[in-house]
Amino acid sequence: MKSGGFGQVFQKNRFVKSGVEFFKLLTPGQKRRLILIQCLFAINSLLELVSIAGIAPFIAVLANNRLVEEQQTFARFFALLGFESTRTFIGFLGAAVLFVIIVANSFALLTLRYSTNYVYRLSSELGRDLFSYYVGRDYLFHVYSNSARLSSNIQAEVRRLADTVLIQVLNLNSRMVTLVFIGTGLMILDPFLTLLVFITLLSGYFGVLSFIRRELSERGVAATETYVGRGKALQEAFGGIKEIKAFRKEPDFLRSFDKWNQAYNSNVARSAVLAAAPKNIMEMVAFGGMIAIMLYLFKTSPSFGELIPVLSLYAMAGFKLMPALQQCFHALAYINGNINAFDVLARDLGDARSASSLREGQAVLLGEQKPLIVSKGIELRHVNFRYPSGDRKVLDDVSLLIPANRTVALVGASG
Repeated sequence: MKSGGFGQVFQKNRFVKSGVEFFKLLTPGQKRRLILIQCLFAINSLLELVSIAGIAPFIAVLANNRLVEEQQTFARFFALLGFESTRTFIGFLGAAVLFVIIVANSFALLTLRYSTNYVYRLSSELGRDLFSYYVGRDYLFHVYSNSARLSSNIQAEVRRLADTVLIQVLNLNSRMVTLVFIGTGLMILDPFLTLLVFITLLSGYFGVLSFIRRELSERGVAATETYVGRGKALQEAFGGIKEIKAFRKEPDFLRSFDKWNQAYNSNVARSAVLAAAPKNIMEMVAFGGMIAIMLYLFKTSPSFGELIPVLSLYAMAGFKLMPALQQCFHALAYINGNINAFDVLARDLGDARSASSLREGQAVLLGEQKPLIVSKGIELRHVNFRYPSGDRKVLDDVSLLIPANRTVALVGASG
């Protein structure tokens, strides 16, 4: 398998292009909620940065109580808040740090709840729009369309778009904002060390991702095809159950279903393994890097007392950064393997979101179209019809009169 560079990871801005196209499909209300979620991510990342930054001064005072009197900032707060003892002041600092951590994590849970509800509400609306669009199309559309694929688009592809693309995109955005905020804070503390750590970790992650990128994309396409094949096998089996029982064809249909079912589950399992496997590799790199950072700080710090708060700060930052990097990689892997779900739906979603077709389909669903009332009868005069792909007419100068309240059966080659 060939590996590519950083640009190939994003498949020549394929993600960006698909993201722009998808954003254009959203309604104004959906766009506003999406922008609000991005603002919530920024606030959440800022709170995480504050919770990390609060660790260092607390540990510093805990390691050296004299800092309360010797350090100007600590002394000013000590006098301003009217503390009488150093022990009480340290307890207050610990409670303040704990409070910030609780607020940051509570806000993160609320943001997660809001973003998850947004994705599944959007998934429901997209599924409804597609159903409305398909039902509102004329009969010829359904003659030339595979009903199994239409069902798959609504039931499987919309859900896959939500679970493995939209959720992961929001997760990626959240973690990227966190990385930027924490990285900026660490850059202020030690630019050289921070750049070295980020370059090493990002190079490792994107190197692994570029190596498995093609395989993930192929598994995603195969998962779509095999899911449709499995649905078609089920539809054919249950739709022709009388013939199957009469001619005892159960083994043939079982083999057909089993082939598609095994292929689908194999592709899904392969994608999951590819997305999760690099985690252990990057953990080795990360923990090796943490040991190198400790040795570097031990060498450059003038005293062990000054080293403790800095180590605590980097340990807390690493506690936040490692899951963030792993979630970014996991999100990129899943998006790369399932972005074709949007490719499958893009055209139909675009048509469904157009004002005319959506209004037409909703009129059918909501019963806004008046029913046809036959008072005298139905009469056809010199009717001609040919399918768009056909070479000859299937109806040639047909005239027919069916009186009201009469039943007529039309029999042809197909039934």
